[in-house]
Amino acid sequence: MDCENYKDKILLYIDNELNQSDKKEFEYHLEKDSELKKEYSELKMTIKALSDLPKAEAHSDFMISLNKKIDAYELNQEKGLSKFIENIFKVNYIPRFSLAAMSFVFVFSLFYFWDSNAINSSSLILSNSSTIVDEDSINNEVADLDSLEEYLDTNK
Repeated sequence: MDCENYKDKILLYIDNELNQSDKKEFEYHLEKDSELKKEYSELKMTIKALSDLPKAEAHSDFMISLNKKIDAYELNQEKGLSKFIENIFKVNYIPRFSLAAMSFVFVFSLFYFWDSNAINSSSLILSNSSTIVDEDSINNEVADLDSLEEYLDTNK
């Protein structure tokens, strides 16, 4: 039997947070599935062992001290980001940034113009090539010349 759907419900069952129908269904599967029963008993023993541990007492100002440390940490993180942004625009980073930007523009323009020149040159080669002959275009040009000669002869 597949107990994956019921593993999520073990803690809810232990904490008595399941409704009656889910509780009965879980108990049914708990009786039938040995793997689920084993996991349930291990989790139950772990919770019991944790509850038997002695309670730790914290200082009265523990929460205040903890909140101050959290605030200092968050402020330090914000300063770290601000310092990083400030360092980018310092004089010693500007040449590096400029060099990287110029390199990017050069590579981009190289690819852009290389592709466009390759396309244009191939179309010029095809249109100016003497080895590629289309008989229909030659017949159309001859027909156009004949009609032009007739037009000229009639207008004389």
